[in-house]
Amino acid sequence: MTAQGAHLELEGGNIELHGPGKIEFKASMKELTGPMSATPSLPALPQAADLDNSIEILFHYDDLAPIPGAAYKVTFENGTVREGKLDDKGHALLTGTPPGEYVVEYGDDPRPWKPPEEETPAYKKPDFKAAMDAEMERERKLREQSQGWV
Repeated sequence: MTAQGAHLELEGGNIELHGPGKIEFKASMKELTGPMSATPSLPALPQAADLDNSIEILFHYDDLAPIPGAAYKVTFENGTVREGKLDDKGHALLTGTPPGEYVVEYGDDPRPWKPPEEETPAYKKPDFKAAMDAEMERERKLREQSQGWV
């Protein structure tokens, strides 16, 4: 509707098109019938069933390395307590748990602690005694060259 004076009226649930001449609709097919109604076909919904409450717990370091064999204790809202040890991947799946909130407590890593090689004081550093001997020799040469001025 691009003609001057053409307009669209929305009134009382009706939609009316008016123009100064003939109004043409250019489309492959149009059906301009009165108001209609249709009943949608709804998809079949699943039947409600009892939920199998379960929780999955994971325990790992910041670098995502698992903590295998760590003890855990889960205390549920109703007072129920479940305890156990994590598997080799730092994982446990508890099934048949009561609904509601819960608190998980983890024990320490049961493995003996070993510092990573790259973080030990000797990592990538020269032998301390050799470094000190070299520094002492450098100081001695400086004193000799300065002839007692240092």
